Amino acid sequence: VEQSQEAVRAAEEEHFQPFRERTGLTDLQAYEKAMGKSREEFQENKRILSDHMEALKAKKQYEENRDIKKPVQRIEARIKERQEALDEAQVKQLNLESDIEEAQQELKKARELVEELENEEKDKAAAVAEAQKALDKAKNAAKKAVQESSKQETALERLRGKLHEILQKARVEEVEL
Repeated sequence: VEQSQEAVRAAEEEHFQPFRERTGLTDLQAYEKAMGKSREEFQENKRILSDHMEALKAKKQYEENRDIKKPVQRIEARIKERQEALDEAQVKQLNLESDIEEAQQELKKARELVEELENEEKDKAAAVAEAQKALDKAKNAAKKAVQESSKQETALERLRGKLHEILQKARVEEVEL
């Protein structure tokens, strides 16, 4: 085994000697390790670039095949719908503002009417109060008149009673009046 290893080393020495002299390398295994590492890095970078290129190609193909007109048409249709809705809302707002103005005018008229009616009510309340006072005075006067009339009737009844007594006495005494 040692002899075969020695034979391999001698063959390598003979075969690689001119290469080593030109490049100045003394250890081929160190060169092989350094070259293997850089080859692996190169292959890894090549694989990353290849994957990136494939992704870009797929993206390019997607973008080329994509129909841009449909989304634009959908957006334009939505814009048109929203513009129509906005126009309708503005018309509605104008109608509402007009209705509000009319309602405010009606409210103003109603308030003026209420104020007028309240003033009339106050005037009528004052007239009713005066009439009530006059009625109370009239009731008091009627009451006094009734009382006075009752007094007069009572007095008249007494006088009649006295007259009757006097007439009775005169009959009894047979006096002619």
